[in-house]
Amino acid sequence: ACWAAPDVSTSTASSECRMINRGKSQIAEATRQAAEKKQQQQQQQSTTATAKMGSDHDHEHEMDDAALNAAAAKLGDKPAPMNEKIGMIAVVIFHHLVCLAFLWKAFSMEWSVLTIVLGAIAGTLTTDGLSTLTHFALDNYGTETTPIVGLPIYYFREHHHHPLHMLRRDHIENVWTECLYSDFIACLMVLCGVGGSAFGCVLLSFMCFWGGQVTAIHKASHSTKPALFYKLLQKAGLIISHEYHSRHHKNFNSHHSLVNGLVDRAFAKLHILQFIECVIYLLNGHIAIHSTIGLVQPARATLAERVQHLKWIIWYRLFDWVTGTQKLALRFMNWGYHRGSVQAAVPYALMANADAVLPAEPNLREIDTASLQLYLHLLNGPNVAVAGKDVVEVSSGKGGGLSCLAAAKVARSCTGVDLCEGNIDYCRSSYKHIDSLSFMLGDAMGQIDVQADIVLNVEASHCYPSRAQFFKTVHAILRPDGRLLFVDFMHRDEVVAARAALADPSCPFVIEKDEDITPNVLLAMERTDAPKRALIQRHVPSWMAPLVHRFAATKDSTMYRDLSGPDWVYHLFQAKKI
Repeated sequence: ACWAAPDVSTSTASSECRMINRGKSQIAEATRQAAEKKQQQQQQQSTTATAKMGSDHDHEHEMDDAALNAAAAKLGDKPAPMNEKIGMIAVVIFHHLVCLAFLWKAFSMEWSVLTIVLGAIAGTLTTDGLSTLTHFALDNYGTETTPIVGLPIYYFREHHHHPLHMLRRDHIENVWTECLYSDFIACLMVLCGVGGSAFGCVLLSFMCFWGGQVTAIHKASHSTKPALFYKLLQKAGLIISHEYHSRHHKNFNSHHSLVNGLVDRAFAKLHILQFIECVIYLLNGHIAIHSTIGLVQPARATLAERVQHLKWIIWYRLFDWVTGTQKLALRFMNWGYHRGSVQAAVPYALMANADAVLPAEPNLREIDTASLQLYLHLLNGPNVAVAGKDVVEVSSGKGGGLSCLAAAKVARSCTGVDLCEGNIDYCRSSYKHIDSLSFMLGDAMGQIDVQADIVLNVEASHCYPSRAQFFKTVHAILRPDGRLLFVDFMHRDEVVAARAALADPSCPFVIEKDEDITPNVLLAMERTDAPKRALIQRHVPSWMAPLVHRFAATKDSTMYRDLSGPDWVYHLFQAKKI
C-alpha cells in the first residue's frame, strides 16, 4: 500500500544521501513551523495581550508608584500640562451640569415615578448599547489614518497590547473625552425631539451620566482594587466586572460592553454583531479584524462569492454547534466510498492505529469507516508514495483522514489547513496526542504559507468560488514533482473545466489518474443511510433536520437524487506538478 513504510533491506540510498534528506527534512519542518507561526500571528498577539492583561490585573495592587511611572513612561504616557488639565476639568464640570439640567427639566414637566424609572433604565441601556457598538466598530474597522475616528481607533487597539496605559491617568484625564462625546450625542438626540418629555429628559440625563463614566468603568474593570464607588457598582451588577472584561481580552471578539453588559448579552443571544459583520462584509468586502464569525483574509471579490462564502461559514458554525452540544465525536465530513460490488465489498485495509481515531459509537464508526475508505482510495495509486513525505490537506474539516494518516507514522509531517476556526480548534484538541500532526487557519483561495510533497483535497472544492484559483494555490505550495490528490462532486461540465484548469500553462499539472467514482460513492451513501438517519433523529433538532439530511446525503435527499441523475458526478484526480 502507498502508506506502508519502505523496506529498509532494499534501500540503496547512501549514508550521504540520508544525511542530505535528513537535513532537508529538518529545513522543511522548520519552514512549516515558521509558516504556521506566521499564520497564527494575530491569535498569538491576542493571547500575549491577554496574558499581559491578566498579569497586570493580578499584580496591580503590588505595584508601587515607581513601577507604574516606569510603565507609563515606557508607553509615552505623560501627565497633562496644567493648562490642558484646567480645560479637561471644565469639560467634566460642564458635562455634569448638562446631566443635572436634563434631570431638572424632567421634574419641571409632568412626570410620574414610573416615567422616571423607565427613563433611567432606557438611558442606561442606550449608553450600554452605544458603548458596545462603538467598541466593536473601533476594534475591527478602519485604521489610525481613518478621518475623524483614527485617533480613537489607535487608543482602543493600543490598549489591547498595553492595558496598563490607562491605569496611570487620573479620573479627569480618563473621562473628559467621553464627556464630550456623550454631550454631542445628547445634543443630536435633542435636535431629534427626544427631550420633549419627562421620559426623554431622564433618558438623556442618564445617558450622559453613564456616557461620561465609560473610561472610568473600563479602568475599574482592569483593576483588582477599583475605587470604592466603582467597586460598589460592580458588586451591585450595575457596571462590568473584572471577570467580564477579561473575557473580551481573550480574543477581542466578544464582551464589548463598557458599561454594564446587559445590551451586549442581548446582542450575543440574538447574534446582532455577527449580523452586522455579515452585512458589512456583503456590502463592501471588509473583514473584521477580530471576526465574530471566523472570517479570515482574503475577502471574496464579488457579491455572489461573498454570499457563497458566508453561506458555508454560517452553515459550518451551525453544524459545529449541533455536534458540540450533542457531544458527537465526528471525525469525517465526506460521503464515503464503497469498494467492490453491491454483493461483495472489498474494503481497503485500515491504516495502522486508525482504530484509535475512529469513534467508538457504532453508528458514527460505521459512517466514518466508509469516509476513511474514500481517503484510502484517493491515496491508492502507483505514483503515490506517502512514506517520508510532507502531506498537507486543504479544507481538512474535522481532520479524521489526516489524523489517521499521521497516526500511521509513515508521512514525515501532516498539516491540516481550514478556513473554519472551529474546525481548527476541534482538531487541535482532538488529535493533540498524535505526533507530526498540526492544524492551521488558512483559505484555499489565498496564500498558504506551507510547503508540501502531497496535497489532499476531499469533498471541499464545491465550496470555493473558483477551482482554477484553488489549483493555483496548490501549485504554489507543492514542491517539484509534488502531487495533488483531489476528489469532489461536481456537474459534468465542471469536470471538463477542472481538466482545463489543471492544464493551465501558468500552473501546469499532469493528470495521472482521472476517475469517475460516482457508483462507489452512491453505494457508500446507501450503506450508511440507516446509521445517518438514526443519528439525525436522535441528535438533530427537528427544524434543522432537513438541512442535515441534505448535507449528509441520506437516501431521497436532494444531494442523493442529484448524484443518482445523469448530470452530476463524483470525480477523482491525481495530478503531478510540472
